[in-house]
Amino acid sequence: MAILNKIKINDLDGLSFRLDAEYYQPYFIDLTKSISKVKNNLLKQIADVTDGSHEIRSYTEEGVLFLRVQDIFEEGLIIKDPVFISFDEDRILARSKPKKGDLLVTKTGKIGTSIVYSEIWPDCNLPADIALIKIKNKSISPYYLATYLNSSYGQSLLKREMTGSGRPRLVLDNFPKLLIPIISKRVENEIEHLVKDCYKLNILSQKLYPEAEQELLERMEWNEVKTEHILSYGVTSKEIMNDERLDPEFYQPKFKNIEKYLRKIEAVPLGEFCPMPNRGVQPQYDENGEVLVINSKHINATEIDIDNAEKTTEVFFSDEINKKAQIEKQDVLMYSTGAYVGRTNTYLYDKKALASNHVTIMRPDKKVCNPVYLALFLNSEVGLMQTDQRASGSAQREIYPQEIAKYQIFIPHERSGKPDLEWQKKIADKVIAAYETKKSAKQKLQEAQELVEKEIKKLINK
Repeated sequence: MAILNKIKINDLDGLSFRLDAEYYQPYFIDLTKSISKVKNNLLKQIADVTDGSHEIRSYTEEGVLFLRVQDIFEEGLIIKDPVFISFDEDRILARSKPKKGDLLVTKTGKIGTSIVYSEIWPDCNLPADIALIKIKNKSISPYYLATYLNSSYGQSLLKREMTGSGRPRLVLDNFPKLLIPIISKRVENEIEHLVKDCYKLNILSQKLYPEAEQELLERMEWNEVKTEHILSYGVTSKEIMNDERLDPEFYQPKFKNIEKYLRKIEAVPLGEFCPMPNRGVQPQYDENGEVLVINSKHINATEIDIDNAEKTTEVFFSDEINKKAQIEKQDVLMYSTGAYVGRTNTYLYDKKALASNHVTIMRPDKKVCNPVYLALFLNSEVGLMQTDQRASGSAQREIYPQEIAKYQIFIPHERSGKPDLEWQKKIADKVIAAYETKKSAKQKLQEAQELVEKEIKKLINK
């Protein structure tokens, strides 16, 4: 429903030269007025604002880390696909190099995400779509400032300053006039401790998962397997008839090498210890529903993102025809259609959830295979290479349940011949520890943001 809002000339912002109606929404005007009434500073009074490099650059295989907006999260740096620039280029781009205590704020992507650059982060340089805020004379804790910008107050003020419709962004010239409330040093210090703890936990959580995967690959002696891509090779008609596949990629020699090696180390087809995997259902979304819907975009590199999951109703969840899509705790979920086909995580949550039709559910026999261990194996290089072989389609890659059942899974055994469940648990515990540590990091960050919002609300309501 459209709202008619009359703006007085005095309310027009002459500094921004903004005449668009969105900028003058009543909520934005009221919020700005409220913060203006409490003791505050303009950002330009307490910090110098610049941004990263605008120069053309070329990436190198190693050198100095070059951050991008997708690397920056409120809980710190999460670098999934690092890129680098040369040491020489890093020296040339000295202006855009952050120092300890500087703030990094995204101008595009997830706009306004702010973190503090500290000694725990790797040496890096920045592009133009990341703002670089350098606080003057330690007049304010950078950790408070970052938390404030990430809070509902800061995000609203930043949202007001966004420009563009097709590709919204923050303009650097609008940063200096941001209003920053002044709060007590005691609360600033408390916020700083919480955010520092959050960053440390975030780094620890990122180390644990790769350590678990590395331990798995070492026990398999995976480095013994030849996985080079071969350009020319032959296939017999018998092989084609047996496999019922005509796509050349399926017969890549590296896949034969993998299968041969897995059989050598007594790997077991997934279908031997797991009922036939099944796809979820096309969900009926309801924002007021009580049940989470897990679709492919919620299956991330190392965990399931339930925070951003949509919802459906209890009635839809309980319908008999949707029973196959009901997720149980410790179910193994695979991203089955799309760009990241084969990604696999374990559902470690108590919340009731339903799988969408682009997610496949696996429920292994726990007397043979620990579900968390299975997800780690499928998400590792050896699991993803089996996905590369068995997935179908070109424009839209897809993996079907009957193909997943054929994956060869390394099940380590004790000397007695029984599955080594103790070792599987040891590996799985590291994965669970990574999840729990990241959860703790988010809780610390949430505490810090709640503290900021509580303090500012108190100042506004005085």
